[in-house]
Amino acid sequence: MNNRKITLISLVLSVWLSLSSFVFIDFKNDKPVSISRSMTTERNGKEIIITEITLDKTTSREDLIHSCSFLAKENVQLTFESLIIGKSIFGLVGRQRITYAKGKITLPDGSFHQFEAGGIFNFKSIKITYSRNKENDDFSLDMVEIKG
Repeated sequence: MNNRKITLISLVLSVWLSLSSFVFIDFKNDKPVSISRSMTTERNGKEIIITEITLDKTTSREDLIHSCSFLAKENVQLTFESLIIGKSIFGLVGRQRITYAKGKITLPDGSFHQFEAGGIFNFKSIKITYSRNKENDDFSLDMVEIKG
């Protein structure tokens, strides 16, 4: 009887792990999870939209694809020269996560910044912040922060 319980628990755990590695893509939410937006008003009354992109070990491949296509609609290019995506549990099972990223963010005015983060143990996050003046569509790259 004890052997049956162990077998049943093992079966339930293996099915749960297998099913948890599948990610259903839901792009109904227009704004990706890895992008946050806020709006401020300058002293002269101009509205500034601040966009923050956060990529970390919890960012899945689908989140990254959704973020890049969301930004492309605004003519902001988030491109990667090298991107390594691995499984979340010992590299064998689970959701696929970013483990290494080397890329560039390019704004519509041509300004850009290259970044690189990753490795087995030292990748924490990449945070990119840019702002857009709503009145005249001027863009400025405010910050690229890499935590390792």
